[in-house]
Amino acid sequence: MKENKKIEKSTIVADVSAAFAGETYVNIRSQRTVPVTMEYIAMLAQELVKFGDKADSIKMAQFYNPLGIERKTFYDWVARYENLRSSYLHARESIGIRREINIINKAGDYNAAPTMYMMHKYDPEWDEADRRWTDLKKPEAVVVDMQGMIETAKAMLVPYPKSDQVPDKPTPEEVAGKLHRSTMINDRLKNKFI
Repeated sequence: MKENKKIEKSTIVADVSAAFAGETYVNIRSQRTVPVTMEYIAMLAQELVKFGDKADSIKMAQFYNPLGIERKTFYDWVARYENLRSSYLHARESIGIRREINIINKAGDYNAAPTMYMMHKYDPEWDEADRRWTDLKKPEAVVVDMQGMIETAKAMLVPYPKSDQVPDKPTPEEVAGKLHRSTMINDRLKNKFI
């Protein structure tokens, strides 16, 4: 005789919750609501690593757009699921390395100026350098370098020495006076010929 095994409901719920992340998303290509399972997230993480290693991958949108995943949804998942986040960081760094090498080699269709402008999104070292330069442009800034050392940088404008070849910059009052005199002369000439 077969014994009837009783399965507790809590076990079933635990198994389902382990497989199902408890959310759905609308695939923008098929317009269907799709459940998000942990297996799907794990598959996305594996595919994201492969995507990052491909030579023609230069933007993260090339990964999630063809899959029908909206940008906000993708980045919400990256923030929420650790395995997807680590795959994302790997892919982003791989893309950053590829972009930087292409800037240096000036290979392919890469235009250095716009690529350099966007590099901080792909490489934390570029991001740190951009933040450092931005901080240095402030009148007084505290800057932390790569070793964690704190520096204080103070930007000062040093006036040029006086010279006969370079006239002094006029004060605002002098400029206003010249404008007033020229306006008066123009008014007189206008009245004379009218």
